[in-house]
Amino acid sequence: MNNILMLDNKSFTYKDEELTFKISKYGDSNEYAIQLFDSEHFPYACLTLNIPEVELNILGVELKENEIIVKTYSENEGLAKALRNSEWFRDTGQRISVEYVSGRLSGLQNFVPIEIWEVI
Repeated sequence: MNNILMLDNKSFTYKDEELTFKISKYGDSNEYAIQLFDSEHFPYACLTLNIPEVELNILGVELKENEIIVKTYSENEGLAKALRNSEWFRDTGQRISVEYVSGRLSGLQNFVPIEIWEVI
């Protein structure tokens, strides 16, 4: 059973804001995008990241059914902390680091940790 699709339109409160999950897919990818919208239907955050399967293979990562790649850094840090091991998600303990370029002009490259969660 695909638990990811069952999240669609479920709501929860974060920082006094009622947020709703919206599930879609990334372009031609098989990976699910999990976005959060506020009570006025404006985008609030995107919980997931789209990392190409080729890159995941190089990193030795194969996502199982109901596993997602979660952006836990930057503006998602607090949100990820609130959702980690909630009624909807279980942290698998898997961590990968991916290269992140901050700023188009600066070209500063950082490696950021990414978490893999299971949707339960």
